[in-house]
Amino acid sequence: MSHFLETLRASAAVERVVVQPDIVVDTLESLLVDQNEGPMLPQQLAAFRRDWPSVELPVMAGHGDLSPGNILMHDDRADVIDWEGGTYRRPALVDIVVFLYRYALAHPDPLSVPRRTRGRLAGFRRAFLGDGWLARLSAASYCREITKLNIPVQAADFLLIATMADLATGASVTHRPTLPRSRRFWTNALRTYLRQHDSSSLLRELGQGPTTVAGSP
Repeated sequence: MSHFLETLRASAAVERVVVQPDIVVDTLESLLVDQNEGPMLPQQLAAFRRDWPSVELPVMAGHGDLSPGNILMHDDRADVIDWEGGTYRRPALVDIVVFLYRYALAHPDPLSVPRRTRGRLAGFRRAFLGDGWLARLSAASYCREITKLNIPVQAADFLLIATMADLATGASVTHRPTLPRSRRFWTNALRTYLRQHDSSSLLRELGQGPTTVAGSP
């Protein structure tokens, strides 16, 4: 997957966009904050607004729907199919976040629970929350891609949240980005990640430990 992405990204000119924390937090508030959310999430967003840095993110060619089901393996070669998302330029982390979530969703559950039974959010949790082997692998893979893009790895958590916000609003250039079902899923994934932020596998990978502003699961 990594080699494929590097080759694809090199096929088009790279642009750059500055990801501003104020804009990301405004988006999160519009997506997530309601009267039933309680006081913790607004406090958490206020801390993000105060502590997050601005980050310059490359915008380059991508797939838009990268998942194990769209990768055909033959010996040591990987061919990628299903290009309905197009090779349009998009923030570089979209394909990585989508792939890691889809990989966790497709990977056999340790308890052999059917995917339709355990739900799509369970796949997201396996990829980005907790201390299981798959969450550790996902975090290490994500941080490795961050480093390859010459982005400070300390921004990994912020950029994961910003990428999910783009997916939740339909702003990312993916396959059917404004599909209500897709937007609902990423909005719920955002809420889940923020409320269980203290169990983020990325924070463990970065050695930042549990946060003090996140809500409990």
